[in-house]
Amino acid sequence: MYNHQAGWHNQFFQIVGRKNPFFGYLFEKLVKEQRETETIIAEVDLARIVRNKPKKKYVIVAQKLQYVRLRYLRTRQETS
Repeated sequence: MYNHQAGWHNQFFQIVGRKNPFFGYLFEKLVKEQRETETIIAEVDLARIVRNKPKKKYVIVAQKLQYVRLRYLRTRQETS
């Protein structure tokens, strides 16, 4: 199998989530994918930045790092 075919099959499986979906399920997934694609195109046309929502675990890590940074800066100011 060629790489581009394998890539297409992998992406298809990720979208559908099943190796052998029945027609109704497949149709629903294709309609959903079409809607999302049209939304992204509309956002690009409106000159918006298109980004995926960050994963919750990375948001939590960023918040913890921000807290540690602020504590460090306060401690540094108190000792100065």
